[in-house]
Amino acid sequence: MLDSTNGGGFCNGAACVCETDEKRLATAARRAGIKESNAVTDMRRILDDKSVDAVFIATPDHWHAPAAILACEAGKVGNRRQLIFEMRLWSTNYPYNCDSGAEYLGTKGKMFVSKRGKLEILGERNQKIEAQPKEPPKLLAHREDFFDAIRTGRRPNADIEEGHRSVAVVHLANIAVRLGRSLEFDPQKEQVVGDEEASKLLSRKYRKEGHWAVPKGV
Repeated sequence: MLDSTNGGGFCNGAACVCETDEKRLATAARRAGIKESNAVTDMRRILDDKSVDAVFIATPDHWHAPAAILACEAGKVGNRRQLIFEMRLWSTNYPYNCDSGAEYLGTKGKMFVSKRGKLEILGERNQKIEAQPKEPPKLLAHREDFFDAIRTGRRPNADIEEGHRSVAVVHLANIAVRLGRSLEFDPQKEQVVGDEEASKLLSRKYRKEGHWAVPKGV
């Protein structure tokens, strides 16, 4: 959570902050301009607050799901209550000696761009293409868009459905590779046609109780 508040750019409308390490909690609260009484070590205290409309989850990967499930159960999704995930930073040794970014792979080249402004474009046969960003990356633009979507009720630019559709293709490809055969997929029903074994791989069997269970009412 602390890294998300660096530079005072966390967000102007933050009401609370949660961090299990009390020393880091004090620093995060100070940087985000949050009063001491709203700086907590237990995220459930924030989820209990009915006035909180949105939460940012900036935990290590294995705590994303439990935190999201608890937020769902607390009613923080839908009806102007939204949820957002913050990506865990990569190791600075991979890839490209950069801690965060995205890779785009095409039929005739690929591009890597980081949120800190690093850009690399390779054409056919990995020929390097020289290019520089016209302006520095707007690191907080996605957050501001998220907040505006909550206030106005519109869909955010990075809507969850876009993420779902993008990742679904990757999951289907992995299933096809795992089974060693092509799949017929119905995009309307979001089901594999005529392949029971492949259909079982579209989801997982979740625990019935605890932090890893499916949220109540889902």
